[in-house]
Amino acid sequence: MNKPASLRAALAAAIPSLAADPERLAVFIDHGAIAATGTRSLAFEYRYVVNVILLDFAGDADTVMIALVEWARANQPDLVTNVDEREHGITFEADILNHSTLDLSIKMRLTESVAVLTAQDGQRTVTHVDDARKAWWAGALLARLTPAARRAVLRDIARELRRSQQARIAAQHNPDDSTYEPRKARAVRGQKKLSGKRGRIRRAAMFVKLRTARLLRLEVETTGLAIGGVKYHYPARVLLGFTDADRQMIRDRLLAHLAS
Repeated sequence: MNKPASLRAALAAAIPSLAADPERLAVFIDHGAIAATGTRSLAFEYRYVVNVILLDFAGDADTVMIALVEWARANQPDLVTNVDEREHGITFEADILNHSTLDLSIKMRLTESVAVLTAQDGQRTVTHVDDARKAWWAGALLARLTPAARRAVLRDIARELRRSQQARIAAQHNPDDSTYEPRKARAVRGQKKLSGKRGRIRRAAMFVKLRTARLLRLEVETTGLAIGGVKYHYPARVLLGFTDADRQMIRDRLLAHLAS
């Protein structure tokens, strides 16, 4: 696992007192797990909580938090971009020792993707995927494939993405898992004698036709894929977008094709 050492180095660089007295900075892992798929690829993901402890810290806590946020934006973006991860992704406890020093314990929920490619001779190449450069990583792997194989893997990913988008739209959720804003009841116009609403609006699911394969089209080329159709503007209702599960699926499908 590479991120704990990277986090420690970032804190030492941002706070000179920690670099001068490294014994006051401890970084360790409380608990962790790995997540692997049932595909032919041996790729997996580390999932763990890293605990950063600052002892007898006499500096400004804001400086520590700014350094953590800056590091997270570059190395674990979902901690600042994902609504659910923002809630519990970075937590802390403080033991105030006196008017000028405290012990500070910070916990961060981290993940590390590990790609494992097995050559025909059995040799394995293990690569820790840089979260900030996942798009470049996927592009480099796709470049190794023939045009026919590239089209096949992109078509597979496109079909699964379409299925995922259809399920999410049917559940009336945005990509960040927030719920669609419901339709507003239409007021009756042009009839002076009527002043109320025209009955009740049946709260049926929105975009029922739009999520069908006829309208939610896919296009696959050797250079990429696209899913969509005619575009309309719906306030606060995001139709197409990647969820965290979608990104995980793309990685797994790509690695599965490379290993097959």
